[in-house]
Amino acid sequence: MERYTNELLDRCVGKRVVIRQLTAPEFTEELAQTISEDPMWFSKELLQSRTGVLELAGYDSVGVTLLTPEEPPTQVFVPWSAVLEIMSLEDWPLGV
Repeated sequence: MERYTNELLDRCVGKRVVIRQLTAPEFTEELAQTISEDPMWFSKELLQSRTGVLELAGYDSVGVTLLTPEEPPTQVFVPWSAVLEIMSLEDWPLGV
């Protein structure tokens, strides 16, 4: 299988990026209980997004791997289907 490459992301690996991603409602114990009692249950929610500055650890054809800023950092995987926008912090028009 051919490796997926992207010129923008290649420049950003190991650096901080601004990422805007789709988010789901918080998965609470109450929600887990509701789903376990009624597996056919579903919820309608408005789409929400979250924007953050994280380090880009890597990417592939499935999504991006990010590192959180705390010590020790936590790896977070975001599938491409949830990525709305990603750019290097240097290119972000609002600065930091």
